[in-house]
Amino acid sequence: MSSPLVRGSPVQVVVRVRPLLVHEHTQQASLGLGEDGLVRVTQGDVSFESRYDAALGPSRSQRDVFDTTRGCVDSLMEGYNSSIFAYGPTGTGKTHTMLGSRVEGEPS
Repeated sequence: MSSPLVRGSPVQVVVRVRPLLVHEHTQQASLGLGEDGLVRVTQGDVSFESRYDAALGPSRSQRDVFDTTRGCVDSLMEGYNSSIFAYGPTGTGKTHTMLGSRVEGEPS
């Protein structure tokens, strides 16, 4: 099975967004994800928008993440250099991205 990201580009960026935290809900934060990789984060009257190769929302499963990034794993097994990493400040969802949520009911 091939990844939906294999498009011939040497660098591809996938974003997995963690669920909003309790204090973010009370600060009028909202999140919008488009099927085309568009991510829009709004807090109060401030908004940020960016587009990525793929954007996975908080409800997406670990299987969805793997299926989306599978091309990197396949390339690695074929002897090519490949990297998958989680980046960001504390509390931005790196652990959620790599391990998922215990609520998902999937082994972690």
